[in-house]
Amino acid sequence: MPQAVVPTIRFDDLYKGWEIPHYYWAVTPNEMKAFAQVVGCPDPLFMDENEAKKMGLDTIAAHPGYINLFHFECNLLRGAHNNPVFPTMHNASKVEFFRPIYPGDILTIKMRVHDKIISKKGRRFVAWEIDLLDKDGNLVARKIHSSMWLKDDEAQDRFGITPGMGPRPLY
Repeated sequence: MPQAVVPTIRFDDLYKGWEIPHYYWAVTPNEMKAFAQVVGCPDPLFMDENEAKKMGLDTIAAHPGYINLFHFECNLLRGAHNNPVFPTMHNASKVEFFRPIYPGDILTIKMRVHDKIISKKGRRFVAWEIDLLDKDGNLVARKIHSSMWLKDDEAQDRFGITPGMGPRPLY
């Protein structure tokens, strides 16, 4: 089977405020429970509706780590019409929650370039602001995700990507 090859989004293509098209995430109870189990947190808050209600919630809530399902390249692949980014490495994340994520929520995901930084050592970083909104447009959570974008020589050494070679395989 041939590999899909698509244009690559590079550091120089981005600017502060650049956005990917919004997309949507339908939250399911099975997905939420599976995530809690996978991360080793079978707390009743995340698994048992009656227990969650005793704790003052409407129903089970998503584990806080669940927001990381909306991870960097995953967002770009969905939102930027499968245009992969030039090789990057995770740098840091900060998440704020404004209300629990519940099963049945249809979340709108908005992602934009929050900041671009070139360090004194020449390292290139992009901070993304990722907003999750509920069906009424209320902010549920915000994640600031920072990643380091590799230079051409680093991409060659680590991934075999030659500068100027154009798109890289999608998978």
